[in-house]
Amino acid sequence: MTAFALAPPSYEEAVVSRHLTWPSLVAPYVPATDYPSLCLVCRRFNDVFTPLLWRDPLVTIRKLGLDPADDFTWYFKFIHKRAPTTKYSTRAHVLSLDFRQMARVSYHYRGESAITSTFRFVPTLFPNLRCVLLDGDAESDAHALQSTPWHALGDGGLEVLSLSGCQFLLGSTFFEGSEGLRALVCLDVSGLPGSIRPLIGAAAGLPRLRILKARGRELGAGDAVDLAKAFAGMLWSLDLGDNPLPDAVLPHLRELMMHSPSLRTAAHVEVEGRVEWMSQRGTSQFGPFYHVVESSQSGTFSHPARYLADSPSYHGDQEGAAPVRGDGRAAIKSDSVDVVKQAVTADPEASPSVAEAVLLAAHSNAASLCLTHLRLSNTKVTAPGVEALIRMSPGQLEIVDCDSMRIPLKLSWPRPWPKSTRLYGMLGSSHIWRPVFSSNLRALRIHHSVVTQIPTLEAEGLSALNRIWLAETAVREKCEMAYPQAFVPDMNPRITSITLTKIPRRSSGPLIEKITNFIELASIQERDIADATISSSRRAPMMLRGLRHISLEFEADPMEDLSQLSLSGDLDVEGLLDMDRESFTFFDEGPSGRDARSREQRASPQDPNPIDNSRFKASEGVVLEGECIVHTDKWLGNVFRARVWVGTGVPGPHPAVNAYMDLVRSADLRKVIGVASPSQVRAGVPTGSLLFLDAWEAIVVPAVMREPGRGVLEGMRDVVAELKRYRVATRQAFAAEERRVGKGRVRRGAPHYFYTGAVEVVAVDSANRGSEYWR
Repeated sequence: MTAFALAPPSYEEAVVSRHLTWPSLVAPYVPATDYPSLCLVCRRFNDVFTPLLWRDPLVTIRKLGLDPADDFTWYFKFIHKRAPTTKYSTRAHVLSLDFRQMARVSYHYRGESAITSTFRFVPTLFPNLRCVLLDGDAESDAHALQSTPWHALGDGGLEVLSLSGCQFLLGSTFFEGSEGLRALVCLDVSGLPGSIRPLIGAAAGLPRLRILKARGRELGAGDAVDLAKAFAGMLWSLDLGDNPLPDAVLPHLRELMMHSPSLRTAAHVEVEGRVEWMSQRGTSQFGPFYHVVESSQSGTFSHPARYLADSPSYHGDQEGAAPVRGDGRAAIKSDSVDVVKQAVTADPEASPSVAEAVLLAAHSNAASLCLTHLRLSNTKVTAPGVEALIRMSPGQLEIVDCDSMRIPLKLSWPRPWPKSTRLYGMLGSSHIWRPVFSSNLRALRIHHSVVTQIPTLEAEGLSALNRIWLAETAVREKCEMAYPQAFVPDMNPRITSITLTKIPRRSSGPLIEKITNFIELASIQERDIADATISSSRRAPMMLRGLRHISLEFEADPMEDLSQLSLSGDLDVEGLLDMDRESFTFFDEGPSGRDARSREQRASPQDPNPIDNSRFKASEGVVLEGECIVHTDKWLGNVFRARVWVGTGVPGPHPAVNAYMDLVRSADLRKVIGVASPSQVRAGVPTGSLLFLDAWEAIVVPAVMREPGRGVLEGMRDVVAELKRYRVATRQAFAAEERRVGKGRVRRGAPHYFYTGAVEVVAVDSANRGSEYWR
């Protein structure tokens, strides 16, 4: 009796299984080491287990226990001796050659790589080959790949080709005239040296390509724009991470989304609010003047129906049906090479729903496709650029990956801040991830500042610990003042997975509090969904699952090098000689300090609504109409005049507005206009107003630079350890409640606040090696 590799199938799985025989039913649960023996039992067993044994031979042989030191010896014999003498019907079962698990040992045959030397006749040996994965092979020769007779493959041709990290150039003839590559569905050319122009020129010869990964190709604006144009209307997944892409590329990426009608309808106004286009105008920097019009409960994310899944959409089965708004419950369609490989090779261990979704999207009419998976991590795009991209999309994006974006500030940092000071992250943009803008969004990988309101601070001459401390104290206080609304789970219950990136490993407290509060809110969402679920009726509406996976990606621990800690060595020495007394302080004087008190003393005017017109120089030609400046701008080549709100000029009860009214006096900060976001409205801006965005963004620049003592920096806590301690405490509280009321009867949320979803922590050490700490 063979042992099961996985848990046996449930009764429901067995009853509804599409397999007709019990060997087919149990096959996915049988360990690969038993395949050879089972193939010899009888013809019926042979028909079931021979395809499993031969489907992916390089992966199977590793499961069978082949020593990595014998990889090439075995492979050479397999290709040159065993396979040619095996009957055709058996060889036809080979669907994938996955070299990623092969030992990375230099081995050559007749002066070339042992692997690529076999490619010239691999298609003739395995006529149904569908997947070739060579990731990281530094020995492979492109000439052998280019001369491979892919046309010898049977009906369909190669569907998955992954060359990520290989060290050879793909010439202009690689894709040309090869009928066997016309069937490619998934192509990964990440990390290859040389130009990507050959792929751009071959776009017309790849009509079924749906997933393209081109990370780390040194793509500039020109090549990236041409790539987007060449594959417009074809791709539903595009990965351009690790490329120096500027914002100029983003408008062309929108063209990949325009094959979908807008999913922003009036059907969910009460729950989600609605998007309105003010006066049909906009600017090149901001885009159309879209803004959110809230219902009575959409702005507080408290509508009773916010957890209801959408009712099914009924439409014809005709090929080329337009994308529709998902119900929020379906499995997330994966674009990973592994999942696509499983789908293409009909791997029985693959999730049927995901595999079917991948294949359906892969083989659908290209005219109906639009981009749903976009990855732009580690590029040069800015936060406003990404925000404009999401705002102007039709709302069909399902997966967004953008881990770090520069926050462009027009205001120079005052001394003694280093001139090289930069901020990275995304502030004040939590509304673009709401269903009102991103109704199909299911998975988000984004800089942690979307949740924590703490950007990453970069500055030459400041130690890592000093930068972390300044970011979560002085800079955070300004960010919270300017953008008081952070992302919380209930902003979009349709999101099931969120990954927060670039998280500092050390904190003096605020960062830890922000992250633990987010996990607690996820626990409260669990409770609310459970309370809203009506399980007693078969006709009860379907509920959303809510946030089920939180991943936290940490930076290296700066505490490993305490020699970096210093006081005066971190400062701009020349600036210290010239700075005013108020520009630098060793005291922890926050918003309640001297500056804040002086603002409060000034914020008591006799007239409740005075307007100070004297703050603008007459020589600047400023035209004031009440609390607005009349500003001239262009939209689609047409000049228009807009009334941009600048406030009364007299301090009031909103600190962010007071700071904005002071900054907007500078003509250099009155260049870019846009509509006030929900976060800015919460900070005191009138709803629907136009703002000078460059003046508002400058609020986050602190006027002073506080320097902590060495003891403060050395006392900063390990965020991973604190989160683990919090997780253990909530788990213990949950267990105690379970003992009190009985197993299976504990309600989610209060009083234990244990989040039952997956919490994954990934950190790196000083050698930049990743590790998972706990779940």
